[in-house]
Order: sequence, then C-alpha cells, then structure tokens
Amino acid sequence: MSTFARSTVFKKTTGACLVFGVYVAVGHLVENYFGFRLQIDFSGMTLLGGVMSLLLVLRSNSAYARWWEGRQIWGQLVNDSRNLALKVMAFPNVPVEEKKRYIQWSVAFPFVLRDHLRCGIPQEDAVAELPEPVPDEISHIPAYISGKLFAQLKKWKDEGSLDRLEHHLMDQHVSALMDICGKCERIRNTPPPLSHRALIPQLLFIYLVITPLGVEATITNAVLGFALAYFLIGLEILAEELEEPFGTDSDDLPLDQISKNIKRSLDQIRTT
Repeated sequence: MSTFARSTVFKKTTGACLVFGVYVAVGHLVENYFGFRLQIDFSGMTLLGGVMSLLLVLRSNSAYARWWEGRQIWGQLVNDSRNLALKVMAFPNVPVEEKKRYIQWSVAFPFVLRDHLRCGIPQEDAVAELPEPVPDEISHIPAYISGKLFAQLKKWKDEGSLDRLEHHLMDQHVSALMDICGKCERIRNTPPPLSHRALIPQLLFIYLVITPLGVEATITNAVLGFALAYFLIGLEILAEELEEPFGTDSDDLPLDQISKNIKRSLDQIRTT
C-alpha cells in the first residue's frame, strides 16, 4: 500500500479528487446561498454513468494491451540474449577473449535500447557496459551494436571459426535484437488516436461537473460521490500511464531491472 501511495497514478488521482471535492463544496454553497437546486433527470445520468464506465474499461484494456505487449517484447529480449551468450560460449574454434567481448556487446544492448526508447541518449550505466566508445555521429545506438554483432559473426565465418550452421544459429538471435527494437519503437511512436484519447476525458469531465449539483448534500452522498470520482478519474489516469510503457513512472515497465537481470545472466554465462 505504501508503494502505491507513492505512485504517479495515486498522486494524480488524489489531486484531481481534491479539486473535485472543492468544486462540489463550492457548488452546494452557491446553491444554498441563492436557494435553488438544479433539477436533473437521474435516470439519464445513470445511463450516462454506465456508458462512461464501459468506455473507461475499454480504454484501460487497450492501454494495458500496449503495456503487456511491451513486457512480452522485453521478455523475448531476455531469452534471445541468454541464448546468444550460451551459443557463443559453446563454439570451440572462437577465441575466449573474442567470445567475452561479443557477450559484452550483448550486455550493453538492453541498456542502450532502454535509453533509446526514453531519451535517446545513453545514460552512465549504459555507457559503462559498452566495450568501446560509440562514435558521436551514431544516433541509433541499438542498430550500431547489432551491426557490430553481425560484423563479428561474418568475421568468424570468413576465418572458418564458424561453419554455415553455426553462423545461422547465431544470426537468428542477432536479427531478433533489431526486431525487438523495431517493435518497441512501433509502440512508442504510435500512440492511440487523438480522438480516442481526448473524447473520454471530456465526457468524464462533463459527467463529474453536472452530476453532483443535483444531489442532496449529505455525508453519505459525499462519500459515495468521492469514491465514484476516485475510481473513474483513477481509471483514466491509469490508462494514460499504461499507454506509454517505456518511461520512468512507477507503473511503467521496469526496464532498469530487466536490463540488470540480463547483465547478471550473461555475466554468469561468460564466467563459466
């Protein structure tokens, strides 16, 4: 519970609900001061609330699908990185130092991919994993690392250190790295349509503005209204967070931890 209380969704939702509570309190004070109350057909508002809940659920499911696809893609990166390292270490004709350097490039890949999806600039921990500095003119570092891995495979094949089958077994894992990068870029660069993202918050705003003004100001109605607003607003904010899964918020994918787990696995393979 304490972790959730520190999350971005909780903070944004609580702030929005406090603003909503102030609005309702001021609205009822104005109504009491002037001695009138809005007459609202609550059968229509109930229907609107049901439609609103359905739309928010659909939006949350759509956002979660993007988040879960990103998690599956990074799970594939874990598997391909491990398989790549295991196969490299199993080749008897490749010098050990070249194997370890090859695996080091593989260790650096998830770190630079993480930064590529976030800000495009490698952070200190990513730079520390690179076997050699990347030229300043290189803008797509994941592609640069994949190129290094492909070039080393070709060199080993030309030298006779790898036969045709061994080269093919390695090539498919290196190709998967850029496939993973492309899939992540597709998620990051293709947000949901603007109308889809804008219409539901507008409907939610109208619903929360109109509904409380026709309700009697009692403790029970206040508690129920605040709870309803909390969950409706929370679903909308949660959907916004999940739609961008590669960021640094508490509900985004734990790319830092996944990258460290890959490094831990590959370091163990390299030293055995």
